[in-house]
Amino acid sequence: MELSIIIVTYNSAGVIGACLDSLGPWAQRALVVDNASSDQTADLVRSRGVKLLAMPVNVGFARAVNQGARAAQGEYLCLLNPDCMATPELFSLGLAALRAGDKVMAAPALEDHGQVIPGRQPGYSRLKLTHDLMALGWPWPQWLAGLSRRPGYHDRSWHWAHGACLFIRRELFLSLGGLPNEYFMYMEDVELGLRLHQAEGQVVELPYTLPHLTAQGAKVSTARRRWLLARGRLKYAAKHHGYFFAVGLGLLTLPGVWAKGVLK
Repeated sequence: MELSIIIVTYNSAGVIGACLDSLGPWAQRALVVDNASSDQTADLVRSRGVKLLAMPVNVGFARAVNQGARAAQGEYLCLLNPDCMATPELFSLGLAALRAGDKVMAAPALEDHGQVIPGRQPGYSRLKLTHDLMALGWPWPQWLAGLSRRPGYHDRSWHWAHGACLFIRRELFLSLGGLPNEYFMYMEDVELGLRLHQAEGQVVELPYTLPHLTAQGAKVSTARRRWLLARGRLKYAAKHHGYFFAVGLGLLTLPGVWAKGVLK
């Protein structure tokens, strides 16, 4: 088997059926890693004859992907969110990109409600971390627009691939340590991109736009998602920009993240 498609689910019954149907004949290459869903996700996967790896508890996105990568049989991997609606063309393009180089990670653009987001994203700087965390926690994020236009907002010396859909050679993925287990959900794809850069690899964007129903892949509350995103960014900030920088960002943004979670 040349390609394994790893899909991590958690209470994803609302989208997993359509996702698997969209794969067409490639569905036989899918491996669904289910994070102890309490809904009908596992039954829907089994009913389509797709391989299922059931976790006894919710181990988080990164750990679940790593479990799937170790269990996969393909030479190449595609990590795919269950709220993505692919077509067979995507997988042909992904395989072609990986065959073109040994240290390559590839990703398509993502389309959500008419907005197209590049799958190949520039690296995180201190300024970008500050902006993104403040946008989560401040009640008036529109005041932060000027930060994104300042020089150095993006670290363009390296790139990462959006974790909603990315392609990578299995051997390379495992040699990089897989997705970092310290991130439960969010920022693990950024860390993987940085590791690839440090290994002198590259991220390429596929000539394909993938429909993505952002934040619909798992039944997780908005407040919980906001908290996990803030926690992931703070972990990344502490690891790569210093403990005191992360503490300062936390003091600046976490009260607002908490308030938004309570008020919305």
